[in-house]
Amino acid sequence: MAEAKSEKPPTAILSALFVGANGFLGRKMVPLFAERHPECQIHLLDIGPNTDLDYSYHSGDITDFASLLDIFQKIKPAVVIHSASPPIPTVGKGDEKLFFRVNVEGTRNIIRACNEAGVRALIYTSSASVIYNGGNLVNANEQTPYASRHVDPYNASKVRSFLPPLLIP
Repeated sequence: MAEAKSEKPPTAILSALFVGANGFLGRKMVPLFAERHPECQIHLLDIGPNTDLDYSYHSGDITDFASLLDIFQKIKPAVVIHSASPPIPTVGKGDEKLFFRVNVEGTRNIIRACNEAGVRALIYTSSASVIYNGGNLVNANEQTPYASRHVDPYNASKVRSFLPPLLIP
């Protein structure tokens, strides 16, 4: 006899802040999250202009800690979902300093703002770039080690965003 799967209702999340809401991933996650958590008050944060998603929008720069903390303290999100990053250029390697500033320093600011604003959970999304050494990724998972060499500044900044002292508030 097959075991019946338990269909527990999702944990109630009172408020969530999506950082990088105008990005490729942010724009996809918000409607999916909203469908699963219809009672959640959703807020969007991005450096770009307001999105066409119908939620409370906050314009901000994650590299500016003071303004970021101000937004976090006003919203008081229970959960922060961070997917902000400069886009990977289709030609060339991109601006190394910009990638570092946003992906490393900006992520540190988000962690610090979460700690100071009493956020209960932070979900940090990244990309396969953190494990990409230049070859095919076969059977890669959460146990795959971080890349030891980087094909471009974007990949290097994504790996660096995961390494200490980032994890130390």
